[in-house]
Amino acid sequence: MSISFRERGTPAQQAPAPTGGFPYTPDDIHAIAGSYTGIASDLKAPYSYVMNATFAREIHKFTIEAGYIGRLSHRLLLQGDVFTMLENFKDPVSGQTWRESMTAFRRTYDALSAGDKVDRPDKVSAMVAANPSLIPTNAFVESMFPVLKNAVIPGSASANYFYQIYAGYNGSYLDCLHATDRNMTSGLVPDGQCVTVTGCYTFFPLQGSSMPTWMNAGTAAYHSLSVSLRRAYSSGLAFDFNYTWAHSIDLGSAAESGAGKHFFEKQQCPGFVWRYRTAAQ
Repeated sequence: MSISFRERGTPAQQAPAPTGGFPYTPDDIHAIAGSYTGIASDLKAPYSYVMNATFAREIHKFTIEAGYIGRLSHRLLLQGDVFTMLENFKDPVSGQTWRESMTAFRRTYDALSAGDKVDRPDKVSAMVAANPSLIPTNAFVESMFPVLKNAVIPGSASANYFYQIYAGYNGSYLDCLHATDRNMTSGLVPDGQCVTVTGCYTFFPLQGSSMPTWMNAGTAAYHSLSVSLRRAYSSGLAFDFNYTWAHSIDLGSAAESGAGKHFFEKQQCPGFVWRYRTAAQ
């Protein structure tokens, strides 16, 4: 026998349903965080052209055949990270890109650390703190981050940016840029503001740090030459000699097929088959 009880009353109060909505726009972030996956709104089906042409001629007991085989593929699926920071952002005043300016900083660092057997960012940054004039003027930094002058050490914006790369971020160029462009809690930022003259989020996206997005960005091309020499069976002998020379340039099919290699890949391939029959046979 079982006995059950049921309490009568009103249901417990529930939280209100979220407002929701599509498309969803994440909040602005101030950290290296936020990973998403996207699909381009104009995604289309990939397509290919297949081409071939063959010429054959018979000469006595032999047949010679030469052919071209090709395949051109377009709109293959690739993932591109649309949240990648703008390494090639070009400052209109200095005419330099961020990548070019950081390359110049790296060359300066290599010159200052020449002879060291172990990488010592702390040693180089201490040298710069003691003598900021060791850092040549970096036109990009002076134009894009002028308020960094005297920000951490007495010296130019170039010297302070260089110093922070190695003293504050142990040689991480991206972390230092993040601190000036998007991180409102960075010690570099006065009064909780970014220091990029073109405004916050010039280099980094607003809502995330990674968003691999499927798009029609891949192409593939396959071209090959096929040559065959055949001898018809006569006097007990027949053979086939085949050779294929091919070249494949593929920028997308591995991601589409999951094969991890060229989807249309063909190796150079020689081949020889023969048969000889003796009188006894």
